[in-house]
Amino acid sequence: FVEEALASLGGGDVAMTGEDDVDMTPVVDDRKVGDPNPPEIKEKVRQDLLQQVLEMGFSEVRAEKALYKTDNAGLEYAINKERQADKEKEEQRKLSTRLMAEAQEKSKEEERKRAIEQQMREKEEHERHRAELKERLRQDYIERFGCEPPEDKEEEVVKEKTSKEQLAFFLNKLKKTYKDSNPEGLKTCVTTLKAYIKNLHENPLEAKYKKLKLDNKAFQSRVAPYEGALDVLDVLGFEKKEDCLEQRKSTPDGFLCGQAIKWIDLILAQL
Repeated sequence: FVEEALASLGGGDVAMTGEDDVDMTPVVDDRKVGDPNPPEIKEKVRQDLLQQVLEMGFSEVRAEKALYKTDNAGLEYAINKERQADKEKEEQRKLSTRLMAEAQEKSKEEERKRAIEQQMREKEEHERHRAELKERLRQDYIERFGCEPPEDKEEEVVKEKTSKEQLAFFLNKLKKTYKDSNPEGLKTCVTTLKAYIKNLHENPLEAKYKKLKLDNKAFQSRVAPYEGALDVLDVLGFEKKEDCLEQRKSTPDGFLCGQAIKWIDLILAQL
């Protein structure tokens, strides 16, 4: 069949030499943005129309492409075609900008929601810790005196105040309770508290200053027995874990720590 087909094309053998082989290698366009258009575009562009488009401020590359794509349909048509392409590019740019802005706003909104949820979790954890601490103090009171502790309405009111006001309240309570009855014990207590707070304030990223061991002898003898001392630590962010008091925040409140140190120095100056 093949031989018959070849014979119908003119008879005789047909030699397929290397020169007659079809080169199937793909043509690689290595031109860069701004490079001149290839000859197959340039040779089909009418030079008179090209000159007119150039005089209107278009670049040679863009003008040639516009005339080539419109098959030299005319100056106005070519210009309108190019302007339409510019308009479409601008609309695409605006769409991309809007979509990006919407995505960023959505991301920010989700981040705000996560921050609020985290704050709520921290608040709930703080309230839970306060309740546990209050129950612990109640049990300690019962063990010491054999009866329920008297209700302290003043402390209930102070819980609704700011952290700074709570800190001032509990430090003042410490001073009032022990200034006359046990000044040396008070001095030891607030000096130890100051050391804890100063270490935390000056080294906010040091993990070892974010934990206070409950079974530590110094803590047991110098801090735990004094009513109000644990409340001071609670306001500063320490919450009860299994065997220690640990900072509930990754970064302690530097301002609050500074205020605590300042007020403790005032108490020490009065002893």
